[in-house]
Amino acid sequence: MFPDVHLSTAYWVLRPFFKLKAGRGTSDLAAEDWEVDLESTSFPGSAPGKGQELSSASHPHLDLSNAMVSVPTVNPGDQVYWHTDVIVSQISYVLSFSIA
Repeated sequence: MFPDVHLSTAYWVLRPFFKLKAGRGTSDLAAEDWEVDLESTSFPGSAPGKGQELSSASHPHLDLSNAMVSVPTVNPGDQVYWHTDVIVSQISYVLSFSIA
């Protein structure tokens, strides 16, 4: 989970209204490297029929590879709560079992 809820949510909501200036790379994070874009219909990290997906390419300022906090190992009886507006990361596991 991304621990800084108010800042990450503000960034996530405002990100579609900004784009990199021409000639700048995705590693350019300074404010002067970005410009307001009210004309584009692009919504970074979105695809029709899918949920919002954040990545280092679509949302570079979040520094997701360093900022995400893992949920510790969950055992039977444990509970994990999060709000649907919080940035979370999932690792998919394929579970196989048989009933004897």
